[in-house]
Amino acid sequence: MTQTDNQLKTPSQEQVLGQLLVDVLRGEIQESTRKLVCALEYKRVPAPFNHFVSWIQGSSESNHDLTISVLGDVLYAGKKVLEKIK
Repeated sequence: MTQTDNQLKTPSQEQVLGQLLVDVLRGEIQESTRKLVCALEYKRVPAPFNHFVSWIQGSSESNHDLTISVLGDVLYAGKKVLEKIK
């Protein structure tokens, strides 16, 4: 894997996914953020972010329920990163 495989491909992706993380940590994914995430091409988004994008794009959950689901996955991903870098 090259260094660019781990990096987001565009500033737009970084902004959208950054806003998604902010929304999740605030406790509610906003509809405007959800629309922006749905506009991304998940196949062009690097892992693990592509997982979140495809999940949100395929979800019919309310924004509240989706926030809870995504938060659980963010916590899991964070633990994996922590284990890896310790």
